Amino acid sequence: MDERNFHIRDDRLTPEQNEQLESFIKAAESRKKSTLSNEAGTKIGVIIVALSGLVILFSLYLLLLGGKASGFCSSSPRTSKHHYDHYDYTVDGKEYWTTINVSKYKPSHEGETKTIHYFPPFPWLAFDNNAVWLGVISLAIGAGFIAGSRRPNEERNDP
Repeated sequence: MDERNFHIRDDRLTPEQNEQLESFIKAAESRKKSTLSNEAGTKIGVIIVALSGLVILFSLYLLLLGGKASGFCSSSPRTSKHHYDHYDYTVDGKEYWTTINVSKYKPSHEGETKTIHYFPPFPWLAFDNNAVWLGVISLAIGAGFIAGSRRPNEERNDP
């Protein structure tokens, strides 16, 4: 809505017109607000922080306490958009695989072996460095929601 000042002389309006004008102004003001309430912002922030914290803790668990297997890099595809190494590993006689993203500037690791950290109840679930970074970034976003929702109501134009 435009931030124009309209001047209407109340003394020339009928009570019906005054009531319609007031309801129109209230409706316009409610449409104008596009920010979250403090409570909603805090709830969203807490949910995001909790989920991202779980992702980070689970990733740390896999690195420190998870199962370990020797992975063999069977292929290392390089395209203009994707660069990753494909590792095959064996747990309890069953074969599994995982991919590890790499920089396009790093050489191919095809034929090399690497320790793969996996979740023992589900060996197909292996550590992924991208999950850690996703957790860290989303943790910062969740903290931003919480910090933003702590601003005073006057500053946010909340009722």
